[in-house]
Amino acid sequence: MSRERAAAELTIADVVKGIGVPVQEWSGHCYAIACAIVRAKLVKGRPAYGHWLGRVHPQSPFARRGPQPFVRHGWIVLDERGDHAQRPGRILDPTRWVFEAREPYLFIGGPPDQDEECEQCGYTRDEHDDDQDPPTCSEFTGLGEWPYDEGGDRFRQATQRPMPARADGDKVFRLALPRKLKERLQLPQRLTVEQLHWVATLPYCVMGRDAWAICSAIDAAGHKQFIPMDTWIRADAERGL
Repeated sequence: MSRERAAAELTIADVVKGIGVPVQEWSGHCYAIACAIVRAKLVKGRPAYGHWLGRVHPQSPFARRGPQPFVRHGWIVLDERGDHAQRPGRILDPTRWVFEAREPYLFIGGPPDQDEECEQCGYTRDEHDDDQDPPTCSEFTGLGEWPYDEGGDRFRQATQRPMPARADGDKVFRLALPRKLKERLQLPQRLTVEQLHWVATLPYCVMGRDAWAICSAIDAAGHKQFIPMDTWIRADAERGL
């Protein structure tokens, strides 16, 4: 019998019992713990791997990891389809407390949106922009930028380069994609191996709702190995949504 439940009902004790790993051993094993929780069917969702872009407490074991602006991290993207009371895109992070140097807890939340309330006055983001009924404070103060970057997508955006040029004599492949999608991505009719790799490693936000179509076409062209595993898993999970 499945033990999947609403994430909000889950406790640290439930997870320890379900996966058989003491909470003291979770630090430094974020993705493994996320995988174990899903594998034990404690919640419905999929493990995700990427970057933590949030603050790291000076007393966290990850506070002295060099000058990079992010830490590699793993969490669970919850599958709450059918529960219209929940905000889409919510996650369960069983090890966020390690970055915060807090007592163990299970973080459950989703990206801030227009309904998020200002910490100073209680108005939403939209209400802050409403000239008819201005808030009492001058600037919106919310949770800030969402610190979870699945697949390191923001890093991919920051380091993305133009598509490589085609040289004489390069072997080319036909990528079976709809014409409108090729036009949106500004792709030639036939692509070299280097250009196929460039398409396969596009930021996920650029692929958007076409991610699975792009991944499938690259796979059909015989170059699935070019597709980052994070991209493939996410596109497979989100196709048809």
